[in-house]
Amino acid sequence: MHLRLPLLGILTILGAIYLIYWSLSVGISNFIFRKFSAVDDLKLIGKRRKGGKFQGVAVVSGGSISGLLAARILSDHFKKVVIVEAEEWLTTEQGLWDGIRCSPKKRYKVSQYTFMHCYQAFLGHALRYMFPDFQEELEKVGGKMATGPFNAQFSGIPLAYEWRTETPDIIFSTRPVLESTIRRVLLNSFSNVEYLPGSVYSLVRAAKSGPIEGVLVRKLDGKKVTLSAEFVVDCTGSAYSGLRWLQELGLRTERGQALDEIKETYNHNVLYSFCEADVPKHILKDLRPSGAYAGKAEDHAKGIAGFHYWLPDASRERQLFGIVRQENNILHMAYGAWGLSKPPKTLADLRDNISGLSLNEPVPEWAYNILDTLEKENVPVKFETVRMPPGVYIRYTGIKDLPANLVAIGDSVHKANAVRGQGCTKACIDAVTLNTLLCRTSGQTLPTGFSRRFFALQDKRTGAIWSAGKTEDYAWDTTIPCKGEDLAVGSFARTYMKYVGQLIVSDPEVTNIFMNVVHFFAPGLVLFSPRILRKVLRLWIADGWGKFKL
Repeated sequence: MHLRLPLLGILTILGAIYLIYWSLSVGISNFIFRKFSAVDDLKLIGKRRKGGKFQGVAVVSGGSISGLLAARILSDHFKKVVIVEAEEWLTTEQGLWDGIRCSPKKRYKVSQYTFMHCYQAFLGHALRYMFPDFQEELEKVGGKMATGPFNAQFSGIPLAYEWRTETPDIIFSTRPVLESTIRRVLLNSFSNVEYLPGSVYSLVRAAKSGPIEGVLVRKLDGKKVTLSAEFVVDCTGSAYSGLRWLQELGLRTERGQALDEIKETYNHNVLYSFCEADVPKHILKDLRPSGAYAGKAEDHAKGIAGFHYWLPDASRERQLFGIVRQENNILHMAYGAWGLSKPPKTLADLRDNISGLSLNEPVPEWAYNILDTLEKENVPVKFETVRMPPGVYIRYTGIKDLPANLVAIGDSVHKANAVRGQGCTKACIDAVTLNTLLCRTSGQTLPTGFSRRFFALQDKRTGAIWSAGKTEDYAWDTTIPCKGEDLAVGSFARTYMKYVGQLIVSDPEVTNIFMNVVHFFAPGLVLFSPRILRKVLRLWIADGWGKFKL
């Protein structure tokens, strides 16, 4: 007996299967974005929590970018916010405007303050939510926000198409100008935020399992004061003060170990050289990229079209090179490597180094023309060198009796390899995540376990910066891995990303997905979607079934 289904019945079954598949896909996608991305949370910025503001004081230790963004978020939820910052001059006229770049006073607690910076689009997008006048204020000092271009070349090969954001979210600005602009708009717009010159050196906690009740501050004149605090945020960066404070309180891990056990570290051994040139307007026309790199006339650069970066294939090269046009006529170039011993210190050195890069396609002639023009016109060029500090991750969720009203954001939690330029965006995502959890609270008391929930969600959203960066760094034999690991860790992911790298220079769909991940508009998990998995599998099969481990 043959069962015959009418055509309408077959179509109905197929339609039902498709609807189930579509519903599951949408549901899973929405879950992934809610948990692993902060994009949807941006709409909560500026919203007031149920029950009104907490009537106590929120204390932010550290007034760099992470501290400023944390203070902005806390200003919506606490009656008063105090930023404790050791460098008092930052709140003077000199520290709030672009003169900060030329100031003899330097940010001694921010090691790469004057070095080349690039920023992912999420940062600019979020700053316009936090400060409606941010773009206007940035442009007053010559900075720009544009849709792009963000020209990343993988082993010398450009992306499959010129990726851009839908709105002008990519910031072109030096770190001093960006930070001073954020500080200026924060202090001008939010009257409940104030600075206290000094340093937080300890916490006040009456009960071992209770909340933090205050902080001990050492003022600039040496006097010590106690400041009541209903909420405390560690934004001290690589000082990792939060961990030290908790150690002083006698806290241990959930397993009863010393808190040093929750600190992971590895050394990527990255050294890079950076140069800065203030290019006179009359020679900018000689620095224009050509061909596929030219960009559009309305781009911020109008000479050097935005951002250019040559990333290495780890199987054949360990060195990288980048060019960024910052505010006004400031040109930044950087050259670095995993295991580099002799960084370039002159334009001639830089020319020799980039000519020796082992790439599938060489650095284009217009990049050399920039060096030639700077030399020919005798443009002053300042070179500096920095050895990146080791990567560190503090696993706060492993602490027993963690105070509910203490969190840490940005580099205070983990410091990834700064060569990828993700630090400012990481701090911003952490601040947005903090806002989301505060918006979910009600009443005048933080719920038990608030900080633990924050650190868990923070890890889902910015922990990939650490894990993905570490996986990539393990591709070079000069990297010293984390305790208990070897450089084989992450080999599957490196092989997978090798094929994704082939796709982003040939497949526009994958390029778009990848760049949205790079700019934190999508979580990294989307790179493992069925569509991309199929494309990677085809490349793997074409490569010879197991020639590479997958």
